[in-house]
Amino acid sequence: MEKPHHNIVIAGDVDHGKSTLIGRLLLDTRSLPENKLAEIKDICRKLGQNTELAYLIDQLKEERENNMTIDTAQAFLKTTRATYTLIDAPGHVEFIKNMLTGAAEADAAVLIIDISQNIQEQTRRHAYLLRMLGIKNIFAVLNKIDLVDYSHDRFLEKKKALLDVLNTLDIVPINVIPVSAKEGINITRKSARTKWYRGPTLVKALDIIPTIQETVRAPFRFPVQDIYTIGGETILAGQIASGQITAGQNVIILPLLKKALVRSIKIFGKSSRKASGGESIGLVLGSGAGITRGCVISGIDAPPSISRRFAGNLFWFGKNTLKINDAVTITCATQTTDGHVTGIHQRKDPAQIKPIEKISSAMKTHEMARVTIAVKKPIVIEPSGATHTLGRFTVTQGGRLLGAGVFT
Repeated sequence: MEKPHHNIVIAGDVDHGKSTLIGRLLLDTRSLPENKLAEIKDICRKLGQNTELAYLIDQLKEERENNMTIDTAQAFLKTTRATYTLIDAPGHVEFIKNMLTGAAEADAAVLIIDISQNIQEQTRRHAYLLRMLGIKNIFAVLNKIDLVDYSHDRFLEKKKALLDVLNTLDIVPINVIPVSAKEGINITRKSARTKWYRGPTLVKALDIIPTIQETVRAPFRFPVQDIYTIGGETILAGQIASGQITAGQNVIILPLLKKALVRSIKIFGKSSRKASGGESIGLVLGSGAGITRGCVISGIDAPPSISRRFAGNLFWFGKNTLKINDAVTITCATQTTDGHVTGIHQRKDPAQIKPIEKISSAMKTHEMARVTIAVKKPIVIEPSGATHTLGRFTVTQGGRLLGAGVFT
């Protein structure tokens, strides 16, 4: 049987060890591409440094020279039970947009905290954003346990401080694990230096993520990405966001509100009787007139909503202030539509947890609020938690990505 696959974002403040953790995971699970470690050793030698595991994931020259992850980077990890795409999200406050972009693709998260420091504001922001995006499978690791002499008391103290913060966000991590990414402790194997810790290693913890993915059990959703005509057939190309589809099944085309029959399913150019969430396919319908990029193909039962006005929780990382009546462009899955802000409520700074203002006329950089937005053409959406693909949206102005949120 094919192994289950999960996208996991590694989140946390700058210098807390995210890239080093990913490097250690790749090294200790033998997931490294051939000759990669030798390449990194050579780079470190030229920079006059000891071998740095973080460089396995920090690919950009500027990142290597400044010891800071700038953009999201991905690596691929395999264990005996599953495969993973690891998304290294930047920790520095200036790159929170990049972190949010990476987290939007994830179905699980590892929140990393330097055990030698207090809980930082950026850790609070990252935790808040994970909660906002509806990521339920969250693992916490208290890194650099070697810097506190493997102290059980220090672990308990920092674990309590972390859980107190996460509790205010209604986040219950699956595990809180003491690790040293640099030394390889409790990553793939236990250590006698932390014999007081009775829980799983990080890899074993990740391997218990439910293997029956929610995307397969959820209703069928297929955002149309491209349309091709091959051999007289019109083929709708895209990736199944959730659910399953079978040839001969009836579907509804949104927002057109047209019903159609699935004549065939194409996977890598070959016909198939069935396809499931996560697969990239081509659909051939009995009637495809009027379908364009951005349409959503849904099962007949429990279709998503169609709306010209919606409410959502928005995190704003634009340097300018977002005000009521400001023009915005909304993107959800393959849909894009222009609109304007009609309301801003419950404005807050996620790092401070407490609300700033119940009703506002504007929101500033790194603030979150519940907004209402009116759009010019119908958009197919559903509340976050139903499906990630139709439950999350981004906001742009002038082609610049300035905010991201979830529909409520």
